[in-house]
Amino acid sequence: MNSLPHRSLIGILPFILPLLAVSLAGAQTASPSWMKGSIAKLETELIDKYGEGQRARLQRGMRQVKKFWRQEDGGADVFEEFVRLNFAGDQATIDEMFNRFELLLEQLDGHMNEIKIEFQRHTDLDLGRILPFDQIFAGYDPKAHIIDDFFKNKLAFTVLLNFPMTTLARVS
Repeated sequence: MNSLPHRSLIGILPFILPLLAVSLAGAQTASPSWMKGSIAKLETELIDKYGEGQRARLQRGMRQVKKFWRQEDGGADVFEEFVRLNFAGDQATIDEMFNRFELLLEQLDGHMNEIKIEFQRHTDLDLGRILPFDQIFAGYDPKAHIIDDFFKNKLAFTVLLNFPMTTLARVS
């Protein structure tokens, strides 16, 4: 496996750009009162576990997660357990995570497009009369709530914890 130490969200752009675009407006401005203490505790704990070389990544990841963490995502105990379980503390795990996310998100996007095409088939092609339910199917977007779902099940937070948010300008 080719290890890329500076992997960012570029390989996961089809997922993360709409996620961030939609969510930045809803990003929390004031973090919960417990957040600062939890971050300090986790930083000490995880640097002891993974080494000083992971400090900058861990700090950046927790800052990114903090921007989007809302009260309904859980309290200090949920946040701390999430970070402990989902921080990729070594390059092999980062690479494995990146490759799996990329593959799975490509699959998701492709299958959602297949569904959308099938739902629009009767309205887009001359296959006979169009009934009212055909128009409803054609207007339905099976991807409409994926971003919300990925925050609820914390997949979006896993990405934010482990990969830097960046712009195309910074990459080029």
